[in-house]
Amino acid sequence: MNTPHPPVAVPWDPAYETGHPDLDAQFRALLEGCARLADHAPGAGLDEDLAMFKAQVRALFRAEDERLSGADDDVRDEQLAEQEEFEAFADEVVTTTHFDPMELQRFATVWSIGHLRSAAARLQGKTDGPSGD
Repeated sequence: MNTPHPPVAVPWDPAYETGHPDLDAQFRALLEGCARLADHAPGAGLDEDLAMFKAQVRALFRAEDERLSGADDDVRDEQLAEQEEFEAFADEVVTTTHFDPMELQRFATVWSIGHLRSAAARLQGKTDGPSGD
């Protein structure tokens, strides 16, 4: 598909920092994974990169859950709702059947930025759970 708009390239922004270097590294890798999604002709490795993106998100959620283990119920509920929303989109909507590489890349990038911003707000200053720092 010939798409008139280039991929969405998102540089790292200090506003995404959580204060936890291991999580910040995962966030950076997630943005890099988003960029790779636009580099495919339909069917040429896209399924694998999309699966890798989804696995990165799930690993990130697990790491965030560990950090939020002692957080208030409202914070944990917000985190759980975001996870459930991602799973619904990831399994039912965000597929190579429904979208071309550019559309997947844009969705992944926009979703990732939204998640990074909300996760950073939840995680900044949290020292509960394993740090790995």
